[in-house]
Amino acid sequence: MRKRLILINSCKGLYGGVESFLLNIFYHLNQDEFEVIFLTCGTSTYNMFREDILKRGGYIDEIPIYADSIKKQRLLYSELRLYYREKKPDIVHINSGGLSFHLLAGKAAKDEGIKGIILHSHNFIPSQKNLKEFVKGLMKRKLKTYGTHYLACSKGAAEWIFSKSLVEQGHVEIIPNGIDTEKFTFDSYKRRLFRDELGIKNELVIGNIGRFQSQKNHYFIIRIMKEVTRTISDAKLLLVGKGELQTEIEEYVNKLNLNKNVIFLGERRDMDAFLSGIDVFILPSLYEGFGIVAVEALASGAKVFLSDKIPKETNVTGSAIYLPIKDNQDESLWAKRICKYVLSDDRTAQGGKVSDAGYDVKNYCYRMKEIYRSIG
Repeated sequence: MRKRLILINSCKGLYGGVESFLLNIFYHLNQDEFEVIFLTCGTSTYNMFREDILKRGGYIDEIPIYADSIKKQRLLYSELRLYYREKKPDIVHINSGGLSFHLLAGKAAKDEGIKGIILHSHNFIPSQKNLKEFVKGLMKRKLKTYGTHYLACSKGAAEWIFSKSLVEQGHVEIIPNGIDTEKFTFDSYKRRLFRDELGIKNELVIGNIGRFQSQKNHYFIIRIMKEVTRTISDAKLLLVGKGELQTEIEEYVNKLNLNKNVIFLGERRDMDAFLSGIDVFILPSLYEGFGIVAVEALASGAKVFLSDKIPKETNVTGSAIYLPIKDNQDESLWAKRICKYVLSDDRTAQGGKVSDAGYDVKNYCYRMKEIYRSIG
């Protein structure tokens, strides 16, 4: 008899690293063994992949409540209990969202008697020592009573969601995010087609992938680009993603007279072609749980620049360069380093290095299958 597995995330309809992580799991599961339901609390993030998911026997559900207030949290808790009661899953795998989302989704699952409750942290925000942190500590201790399995993509992500005792006693398993290294290995044919589509020839192309949210630091990215154009006037910046700050960033690009240099690509499925098509990838995020998109960029052989707030575990090949984002003048430093970029002759070798480092998607998908099979 198939196990019913619900993969849960919380989002406002924006596709990102967590969703990619869950899709990869789905693609590597035997559909005769698992019935998989993608549940988004908020607005579904899987519309680009709906046809493919349904064709493979999966399901997509949505509870249209984004729990950004106490009132909505209470409502979502009640709706989740009703949903769990109807679906009767064997396993719920809770991802994304903050600590409060894990708490309410985990509590609802426990209250409905679900056998397998996997709490999975994918994010990390540097802590502040204040009353809020004290309250968060109490919430963490409560959270450990709801799960049967505790997972995180990095040590920082584990400490962000789970209690100190749970982490130090080894009850949180660190499962590094992985990628399809073969897919993201540099391909000159994909590069040419991608550049032709955008009318780009031999210009220096800088890329970034991320939701238009404050975490991703888009204002800083645009200021970097302004500095780059002082040296390389025809350089291009390609931005992939959507989000609530996109209109503001478009206006900022216009204000800095960068309309000819910055291209907004929206959401795309061809990230492999995108990464082969660019020369430099930048990720100056204020924080990241892991930053799986940077690993994809490393596999493509692009030159990768990361903020010093991103976990060192992300630099799986050792070739990424970490730079500061704290001071007002740091964008000049980023621009100088980017402008010194020299095209590598061995871009195709980088995918193998990522695989050798143990970050191929097959590794984490195999481990997740083991965990799912152990439940019940």
